[in-house]
Amino acid sequence: NREVGQLARAARIPVVVADRQAESTCFTPATLRSGDLAIAVSTGGASPKVASLVRERIAEAIGGDWSHIVAEARKEREARLSKTRLPEEGK
Repeated sequence: NREVGQLARAARIPVVVADRQAESTCFTPATLRSGDLAIAVSTGGASPKVASLVRERIAEAIGGDWSHIVAEARKEREARLSKTRLPEEGK
């Protein structure tokens, strides 16, 4: 892991060194996805387990499938925006 981290940093490639947090140049958040809804939780590499726990607590708090809610919100927003846009010239 250490050698891969050194090579990646030398090439300016973001790297997560799982067993050496101080050598990492980025961190992977615990992600919750439901359709186009994405929620990410990070502890800055301090504790992936804590980030996962918080992600699970968020999932429990907000409940099940949000994909249909986000899709409907997208349609409503697009409808509102289409009413406020100026017509393009020549069309």
